[in-house]
Amino acid sequence: MRGRILKDNRGFAVLMVFLLLVPMLLLAMEGMVNLNTAVTVSDVDLQEAVAFAVKAAAMQVTPASQASGHPRINAERAHAAFREILAKNLGFDPNTMVPLPGLSYASVRYTLVVYNGYDDYVFENAPGAKAFRFDGAVGTEYGFPYSGFPATFTVTPADILWGSAGGRMVTLPSPGAVAVVEAEAKKILGVGTLRTVRWAAARIVCVEGTCSVR
Repeated sequence: MRGRILKDNRGFAVLMVFLLLVPMLLLAMEGMVNLNTAVTVSDVDLQEAVAFAVKAAAMQVTPASQASGHPRINAERAHAAFREILAKNLGFDPNTMVPLPGLSYASVRYTLVVYNGYDDYVFENAPGAKAFRFDGAVGTEYGFPYSGFPATFTVTPADILWGSAGGRMVTLPSPGAVAVVEAEAKKILGVGTLRTVRWAAARIVCVEGTCSVR
């Protein structure tokens, strides 16, 4: 009888340990899945989307400046191209930046600076510099400092600043664009989102009369 009681107690103890371990295992699995999601989103999808979008922005050269051999970027067209490419690659409506049903991302915010360095082609909507910001709901545009080349910018998780202000810096030796994007991806397990920030820059490079974006 005593042996049977001991066996029952041991069985009960094993069952209790198992029941205690199950929630911990599920939490660990959720963490691994969400970590994998975060790595995939930040290192592949988002980084590539930002890089493609900022290159598309830098490609919007005005006709007169291209003909003169001094390419300048049409700021409005650059923003439209950036927004369209970013939206298509991340799964958002390019007009509203609302996420499309069934896709990974829940929201997106960005700041884009289009930098020409000079305002000699402002008549083609290519000012010295112009910034565009989308806060997840409302888009704004505003003037940005400029003073020829090379031009240095400081990229923060939420903004792009003129000059060397500490943190991550990028220098443009020719007309181009710089962008920082914050995206929130839906968790595969559990509730909530995972926030990721990535940035990219692109510039126009002209060699012996042939120009490209890098």
